[in-house]
Amino acid sequence: MLRLSHLLPLITLFLSLLTGCDSEPRFTISGHIEGIGSRPVTLTYFTEGKIKLLTVTPIDDNFTFTASAPEPSLATLTLADGTFCAPLIIENGQKIIMRVDPANPQKLTVEGSSHSEKLAAWLRDNHHLLTDSADVAVNRAIADYIGNNASDLTSTAILSLYFRTRGFEAQTDSLLSLISPQARTQAMLQNFNSTLAPQLLPTTTPEPISGFTLYFGGDSLRYI
Repeated sequence: MLRLSHLLPLITLFLSLLTGCDSEPRFTISGHIEGIGSRPVTLTYFTEGKIKLLTVTPIDDNFTFTASAPEPSLATLTLADGTFCAPLIIENGQKIIMRVDPANPQKLTVEGSSHSEKLAAWLRDNHHLLTDSADVAVNRAIADYIGNNASDLTSTAILSLYFRTRGFEAQTDSLLSLISPQARTQAMLQNFNSTLAPQLLPTTTPEPISGFTLYFGGDSLRYI
């Protein structure tokens, strides 16, 4: 008969293996999208030099993603038909919980990522501005936010996703240069309007811009 003392080394090894698995760098996003049923949901983000597209099938409007992002990355959540649901700023170690109503963006809630929470709050506060206002008013609101939050990843996300660049290229360049280098990494700028690339200031891009792939739709990739 095996004594407990003989089993202890095996038990210790087993527990250490379990702990090792649990400590794998990753993030999780658990969410509820009102009325989606079992339609696929896609998470798109840039990490380690490439675009990641992850798709899951929800159950009763609920979904979960588990993946890895070693550095803060700008992510977008979309439906199979291309409907945009929400932006997120993701990084390993986060356990994000969110609720989305595609028919009412003001109901967007996010917990578990301080930057994503601030991004969701900005979207709720500026929902009517983004949907009803002229480009000048939208861009002014974004410029005001960046001016007060120059070292914040949220500023990069808002500039990348919502600034209306056509006719405002010079202002876009100036705003980008205001954001601290730590907050405007490649993983945060993957959706930045490629037409601005030749106009960026040297201080904005201290190193040559390398080629990269942009995600444009449900089945479309474009190499820049």
